[in-house]
Amino acid sequence: MKTTTLFMMGCAGLVLAAGSSQASMVQVRDAVGGESSTGSPGGFYLTDTGNSLRGTADGGSATFLAAGTFDFEADFGSGFESLHTYCLEPLVDIAFGEAPGDLVGVKYADTAITDIGLSALDIEFIEILWANAFATSQTGNTEAAAFQSIIWEITQDGADVFDVDAGNYNLNLAFSETAAVAALATEWFDNIDTGVWTSRADLAALTSSGSQNLLYEVPAPGSAALAAVGLGCMGGRRRRNNAK
Repeated sequence: MKTTTLFMMGCAGLVLAAGSSQASMVQVRDAVGGESSTGSPGGFYLTDTGNSLRGTADGGSATFLAAGTFDFEADFGSGFESLHTYCLEPLVDIAFGEAPGDLVGVKYADTAITDIGLSALDIEFIEILWANAFATSQTGNTEAAAFQSIIWEITQDGADVFDVDAGNYNLNLAFSETAAVAALATEWFDNIDTGVWTSRADLAALTSSGSQNLLYEVPAPGSAALAAVGLGCMGGRRRRNNAK
């Protein structure tokens, strides 16, 4: 593993299983480069997005939660391509190692977002968040942590009530950097809740019994990304290529 703080990233209270035994399998590995949650060289996060939050998840006693934009690569059947993403589980480890040492990674099941234990409202809010703030989330460590915090707040406590300093996902606002993340997360969530943001992304999940579950965006039919793979997914779903 790249950094010990990466052990603090999962929502163990949420059961996230593959939708069916016939789900397409996707190989996921780390991309070369990146940083740790403290900004140190070597790590799973896109450079300048790693953040170490003060707080707890799953109602536990953790004091640091690593967050950031994951800088991975995924092979959906046509070779590895860039995968910038976020996880669903703040306290689950990553099963693969750091690139370039680990050239293979691990297999994930390509899973419908409706099959991972989220409510319809949870899915709606995450998809609206993704459509409207995903690009911005990759521009800095506060933005990345705010984006990840909304996902964890929804998967841990539900989208019906948003309160990042209470419940199973609980940030300690006494620390200024964590408070700044919470403020931005609250602002973005309010944009969803009040209808300022309405567009939705089409999301799916990559699930694994031994590694953090991940989200990715499915390209729209007829998009350039889908055309690039011949419009035939062979039963697997394709993610829009998020270039580094």
